[in-house]
Amino acid sequence: DENGRTNILIFGTSGCSMSEDAWDGAMLTDSIMVASVDQDKDDVYLMSLPRDLYVKNNCPTLGKTAGKLNEVFYCAYSKDKDEKAGAEALMLKSGEILGLKVQYYVHADWTALTQLVDAVGGVDVTIESSDPRGIYDSSTGIRYKNGEVAHLNGEKALALARARNHNYGDYGLA
Repeated sequence: DENGRTNILIFGTSGCSMSEDAWDGAMLTDSIMVASVDQDKDDVYLMSLPRDLYVKNNCPTLGKTAGKLNEVFYCAYSKDKDEKAGAEALMLKSGEILGLKVQYYVHADWTALTQLVDAVGGVDVTIESSDPRGIYDSSTGIRYKNGEVAHLNGEKALALARARNHNYGDYGLA
């Protein structure tokens, strides 16, 4: 861009396929980040944008002209089921928010997460919960003790990321 930086939008949608039919809301972008790279100085900034940030966005699909940032991709995508159109709309809106020209994008889903974690041999996570028992989520089947260092493969990392404490008897996640 005019500042000598390469700006990359990184966003995620839910599910293990790029299909809006996975469930209602599968094409909302709940993870939105922009990486800004100065290749001459080997300098990188990573910024996270709040999914619930209120923005102007003409969205005939949802019948409104403003809403949450996480709706921008879906609104543009839904017109012709066009991933690129959705990504370009989110690039423009993210750039508008940050005052940057965003040139590229990465669109990831749950498959990408599991593959990335597996590609690096897994990740180690120290379990820190306000509940002395640790974490238990019956929907995903995860159970970890407080203070435990858990080595997670891609599947287990996805389960931990999706855990929500939605069911009676679950504990450890606020």
